[in-house]
Amino acid sequence: METINDLLKALENRVPASIAKRLDGLTKLNQKLEVAKAENAEKGTEESQEQLDEIIDFINDTQDDLKDDLRELIAKNKQQAELKRRELAKNKAEELKRIEIAKNKAEENRIEQVEKDILDKASTPTDEPEKKSGMGWGGIVLGSALLILSAGAINYFNKKR
Repeated sequence: METINDLLKALENRVPASIAKRLDGLTKLNQKLEVAKAENAEKGTEESQEQLDEIIDFINDTQDDLKDDLRELIAKNKQQAELKRRELAKNKAEELKRIEIAKNKAEENRIEQVEKDILDKASTPTDEPEKKSGMGWGGIVLGSALLILSAGAINYFNKKR
């Protein structure tokens, strides 16, 4: 049979206030029992022995009740710990599932982007040279020559007049 101290160790000495008060009361009863036993040993009568036996029975009943309550508390704590463990496992599984879904989505997006890049590269012709915009050096030389010739022509016609 388990003792109250063993049950308290299993609970790490964490008990509700009502059980703590009952434990304190039991301690006080045990102290009074020791005093009553000492008095009975000095002046022992049959009547005092019967009263002592009743006190011992009461203390034993109280101890049994406390042991039962402590066992129930231990069972309740184990059940709550199991529920908490299951909930944590469930949350972890859900988190792993969300991570897997996110990875799959990211992979799908990456694949779609690669496919889009491939299609863009395939639709742009790479064989054609790039067209240059602007005039370039040839336009500047041609424009300068045209300007000089027209200035010379204006000067020539002004002198002939």
